[in-house]
Amino acid sequence: MYKMKERKNNLILFVTFWCVSIPLFSQIGINTDNPMALFHVDGGADNSAVPTAAQIANDVVFTSAGYLGVGTLTPTTELEVVGAIAIKDGLQMNAKVLTSDADGIASWQSTQLNSVAIWNITGNLTTFNADTETLLKGTGTLKKNDITNLTISDALDLGGGVIGSSISIPPGRYIFYPACDINTLEYGKLHIREVGVTKPLISIEYSLSASGVSAVINSDTTKIIYLTFEAIDAQSTWFVKPGYTQTFVAGLIVHRIP
Repeated sequence: MYKMKERKNNLILFVTFWCVSIPLFSQIGINTDNPMALFHVDGGADNSAVPTAAQIANDVVFTSAGYLGVGTLTPTTELEVVGAIAIKDGLQMNAKVLTSDADGIASWQSTQLNSVAIWNITGNLTTFNADTETLLKGTGTLKKNDITNLTISDALDLGGGVIGSSISIPPGRYIFYPACDINTLEYGKLHIREVGVTKPLISIEYSLSASGVSAVINSDTTKIIYLTFEAIDAQSTWFVKPGYTQTFVAGLIVHRIP
């Protein structure tokens, strides 16, 4: 009797030791018998063997890499959401934008454009030839300037020894409203260019007068901006044929976005 009891105890110890010694590699699934990540919740309990996009839409997974996915089974970053999100911090309101501080903490902020600069260039007689960019230079003024460290110059080297009118804009996020009017019936393109950059930031094809166009510009560095005009022969009696020599008025309204 004693030997049977001893054998039974030894068997229990052996089985316990064997079970504990086996490393456990498993995935946890809720509402699914086929978990596809370390932790997988099938909210709708509707996944097939190969889930469709519609079935995955109600899934949440946590991967072995520490990534959390909502609406996706294969997140590629710490948090990946497929679908709309709602962030309610008490400041949410129509037309607000989600803004990060220096520590990456986001909150809803107003898009009020409370920092404005108005740059105006009055140009002397200038010759504009067809399909050729001509630098718009003259007398520059700041009609208004609420933007710290924004400056203008009419004597800056824009590259290659070319001296012209420019505006220096500090790092930030801006909305540009460019304008141009050659003192004739012109047809052409207004280019907003940055010193040292080949491609224009903005190009506007227009007739008679350029206005009513806007573009958002983001920059981590100071940008030096200048303007050029490219005359186009429209082959129409409505417009003056290039080249022509005329005065002009051009410039930018710059809104800084908080």
